[in-house]
Amino acid sequence: WFAPSSLAYHADLIYVAGERSGEVLALLADEGRELWRVKVGDDATGLALDPTGTSIFVCTTQPEDRVLVLDARTGRRIASYPAGRGVCSPVAGTNALYVCHRFDHTVGVYDLRTGIRRAQIPVLREPTAAALSPDQLTLVVANLLPSGLATRPDVVASLSLLDTTRLTVRKEVRLPTGSTAVRGTAIDPSGRWCAVAHSLGRYPVPTTQAEHGWMSVSVLSLLDLQAESLKGAVVLDEPRNGAANPWGVAWAGKYLYVTHSGTHEFSRIEVDALLARLTEAGTGGVVNDLE
Repeated sequence: WFAPSSLAYHADLIYVAGERSGEVLALLADEGRELWRVKVGDDATGLALDPTGTSIFVCTTQPEDRVLVLDARTGRRIASYPAGRGVCSPVAGTNALYVCHRFDHTVGVYDLRTGIRRAQIPVLREPTAAALSPDQLTLVVANLLPSGLATRPDVVASLSLLDTTRLTVRKEVRLPTGSTAVRGTAIDPSGRWCAVAHSLGRYPVPTTQAEHGWMSVSVLSLLDLQAESLKGAVVLDEPRNGAANPWGVAWAGKYLYVTHSGTHEFSRIEVDALLARLTEAGTGGVVNDLE
């Protein structure tokens, strides 16, 4: 019922948003003991900590689309302000809060301290995840679904690269053809790579291969932020063991982690090995396995 959808960590506390229960709770990291729990609405579609770790920004769409500001130590509500339809996936910078307005197909930019909306930037289709580069100059936005007609031969979802200084879309980067259901995105600490978890429909493949699970696969794509282009992608599924519904992505040292909500598992991928495989496959190529 709680259905954890997002979490954040600072100092000795872990904060978790329950999408279905509409609650946010704080846990003591060392003990796992619950410190506080508050109701924010009928759902909680994302949370983010401000850089100082003193405030939490929580998105809720029910009973109305809003961003709530909570005191990180007590859970006390500090402020609340309206947002666009389907608000989710907040990202906090030093001076600005970025939130995805999924059903308005926009990204809202809010003043971190006042909550005043500074801009509403149009993107392609249903933004549902975002990541801010370490220098805070680029926001990578994952568009959940492809834009345009599904009958086109090059149906593909894309990433929108937002210039946070000019508050405009600087570039759209296409994922491999057939990509859809783009859920998770994360930028490595160096700011060079952005990892993106999504599904990929292989509609050009003959349906005789359906029994092998080759028609729809789970994929991790890697974006080169320096070149602003796709480095490549790797299939996360194993021959007899699918990696359904890739979702959250996180960098930790020499590894990348991807959660699979459909199979209640996660993948751990060695970054150097991944880069070597993608380089071998060529720019934009899709590697069929990690072995």
